[in-house]
Amino acid sequence: MTNKLHVSWSVNRPPPLADSRGGYQEEPDWRLVEYFLGSIEDFGGGLTLEFLKQPELGPGSLQLAAEKGKYLLTLLEHTKDRSVVRGFTNPEAKDGMVNINGNRWDAKSICSDFSIVRRAFKEFFETGDVSPQILNRE
Repeated sequence: MTNKLHVSWSVNRPPPLADSRGGYQEEPDWRLVEYFLGSIEDFGGGLTLEFLKQPELGPGSLQLAAEKGKYLLTLLEHTKDRSVVRGFTNPEAKDGMVNINGNRWDAKSICSDFSIVRRAFKEFFETGDVSPQILNRE
């Protein structure tokens, strides 16, 4: 992959601190991304892998929002005419809304298997895309 990535993160810290800590780094190695994925799995927060220079066509960034074992994965993809969001679809989820980090999301867009989250980030890190079997067009 020739286009360079940067990572930004926000990790929710548990009581007694109960605040968020975040940051940004250009050209991270996989170990750093994996470290923040583990922290977010444990405590919640958010993580974004994004190309430093957004492509005219194709994926531009992968985002994760997480809280208490609930994970929202979205991938921003640029097409010829517009930008679209690809996301995870959970066909087994019941109708309803789920709160993650103060925002409400359709339960059908929430993943509860962190191995899927890890796999999506590894694919994006290595190839610059995530397979449609993980993230489809919404």
